Amino acid sequence: MRRPVICLIFITGMFIISCNSMNDVADAYGNFEVQEILVAAEANGVINSLELEEGQTLEKDQQIGYIDTSGLTLQNDVLRA
Repeated sequence: MRRPVICLIFITGMFIISCNSMNDVADAYGNFEVQEILVAAEANGVINSLELEEGQTLEKDQQIGYIDTSGLTLQNDVLRA
């Protein structure tokens, strides 16, 4: 019976100590890690739409975006002429 009372007093004391009135001091510090992925498709065309989310499972031959290749088509026509 004495052990739960001591634990309750300890937890209550820690709760009271952790709640202070210094609002200008940060509660925690840390680093944020990000993973930046660049999609460089300008050589093959301009990406007009890309409907994709991180962690999404893709099926074979699933369309996830649209690349405008009209510039490449025009260059190809000029070379053929």
